[in-house]
Amino acid sequence: MADLDTTEINRLLEEIKQGNEVAREQLFDRLYRLLKPVAHKFIRRENPGQTLHTTDLLHQTLIRANMLDPSAKDWKNKSHLLGYAALTMRAILVDRGRQKADRYRVDLEEVEGRAPDSEQSPQEFDVLEEALRRLKRENEQAAKIVVLRYYGGLTIDEVAEALMTNRSKVKRDWDVAKEFLTKILIP
Repeated sequence: MADLDTTEINRLLEEIKQGNEVAREQLFDRLYRLLKPVAHKFIRRENPGQTLHTTDLLHQTLIRANMLDPSAKDWKNKSHLLGYAALTMRAILVDRGRQKADRYRVDLEEVEGRAPDSEQSPQEFDVLEEALRRLKRENEQAAKIVVLRYYGGLTIDEVAEALMTNRSKVKRDWDVAKEFLTKILIP
């Protein structure tokens, strides 16, 4: 993500707002290259044997988030785009998980003393999703931060920019979220 120039993406967004079609094409190319590693990271965290590929997730995200037409939304900057894409990717994967008939729920109390890692079992995935839903009911902003950091791989600064808030607020909410989830996931 760091190799793409944030200033350039922000400039392209401004040009698109002014109707520049060439900027729209340039931004799409940059978005595609920028989001592909994010989609790959999401897919890597999925359960073994799942059938969605990185490119499929990326294309579904671009379509669902209406990123094929960057002028359709009021994108503020690169972090805003990344944040929205990460939330959309997570939503796609959660929807797919719910649609699978072989998935089942596990009570949070049944987690065996560790947070999910990149080799998550279906039970761990469900437990994390349930924990995020509980966190969202308590603190919606903290839940968004977890999604952006854990699934999207964004830094504290990138999350602050994506959520249009300051770094210290994100850091506080991140600490609150980690404590909340630790109590649930590691009883």
